[in-house]
Amino acid sequence: MATLEARLRALGRGRRLVMITHKGGQRRALVETSPRGIVRLLFQPRPEDMYSSWARIDGDKYDCGRAEGVIVWGARDPAIMELFNAEPAAVLPLREE
Repeated sequence: MATLEARLRALGRGRRLVMITHKGGQRRALVETSPRGIVRLLFQPRPEDMYSSWARIDGDKYDCGRAEGVIVWGARDPAIMELFNAEPAAVLPLREE
């Protein structure tokens, strides 16, 4: 089974919109893969969320620690929210079964 990191990295470098599914639910997320292969993810903020944070994906772990967490005031920034309006490049389950 491939990890979430490996499945996201397989989409290629750069920034893409994906749909992440888990337990019958789904959520849009921006995925950014750096030239060095570091994968970061930003879930679309819900209307009630004040902010969202970029997090590094390491294997199947979601690291939002001090070194990785970059806060985005997405729910209050129309330019950020506009990034989530495109068609997702892929639909991926959070965990492969």
